[in-house]
Parts: sequence; structure tokens; C-alpha cells
Amino acid sequence: MPFASWVRCLAVAIAVLGAAFATGVGLAPAEQTGAREQVRPVSAKTFLDTAEPRGDRGRLCLAIFARNLMVYTLLLCGLASAGITAISVLAFNGLSLGELLGAAHASGVPLDVLMATTLPHGIPEFSAFLLAAAIGLRGPALFAAWMRGALSSQSIFKLWPIVSVGVCIVAAGAFIEAYWTIPMARLLLS
Repeated sequence: MPFASWVRCLAVAIAVLGAAFATGVGLAPAEQTGAREQVRPVSAKTFLDTAEPRGDRGRLCLAIFARNLMVYTLLLCGLASAGITAISVLAFNGLSLGELLGAAHASGVPLDVLMATTLPHGIPEFSAFLLAAAIGLRGPALFAAWMRGALSSQSIFKLWPIVSVGVCIVAAGAFIEAYWTIPMARLLLS
């Protein structure tokens, strides 16, 4: 598969994720006054203590890996859905993340805390997700090649090394999230 085609697919994936993220940030409430009146506030530290008991990071790491591997696999399903699945999953995740971070910032969480607790694991995770989306967006080209009779099984098997690298990146992101993000959040929010 030509390099220019990969670059186009990656550019589309980045554009969809970025647009959805910006939309999510825009949809986040500007202030949280109404929510505070209806819901009993829970401090971030209390939430972290109940969400993940100390000393059980291995199980947490596996759970995060399994969740992110599911997202990675859904992005790869774009190969079979002409890219529709990849676009949909990117848009949903970008919108959700943008709205979550926008609401957290509007609630008073400082930007440096958001960055310290998101970027270390977010960079490898979203790199892997963008890689899977770029593969998933190759679905229409592979389908067209199959219809012309120009698709060989070798061209599909050439994707496996790239897919495997992505799985390793997802695992690294899960490890960072379990062993770095949670302690960093506890430190910054205590």
C-alpha cells in the first residue's frame, strides 16, 4: 500500500478525532452550578480511592488493556465496514474525551493537572488508536482491489506486523495509566 495512501488515512483519522474533541470541549458546560445542587459532590481523591484500591494495579492494568484493546479492535473493524466503524469510534471517543476534559476544567480542575493525568498514557493510547483507524480506513481501498481481482492474501497479511505494534503500544499505554496516572492524580489532587 502506497505511503501517500497511509498518510491520507492518518490525516483523516486525526481530523475526525480533533474535530470531535473540539466539539466535545465546546459541549462541556461552562459552569457546574446546576450539577452541584442536584448531585452530592465527591472529591476526586475519594473517587480515586474507591475506584482503584491501592496495591491492585496489576488487575487494573489488565482491565485498562482489555478496554483499550476493544476500542483498538473496533477501529480495525473499519476494514470490513468501509471505514464507517473507524470514523464512528474515533468521533465518539473524541467527543467523549473532549466533553469530559472540558467539564473537568470547568469544574475547577487546573489545566496542568488535566495534562499530567491525561497525556502520559493518552499519547501512546491515541497513537495506537490513530494507527488502527488508519488501517481501518484502508477498507474501501482493499475492497476496491478485491473487486478488481488485484487483492492478494499477502497484502492483507502485511498488515499484521503493524497491527501487532499497535497492540504493544496499547499495552504500554495501559501500563502507564495504571502505574503512573493513578499515583500522579492522587499526588496532584491530595
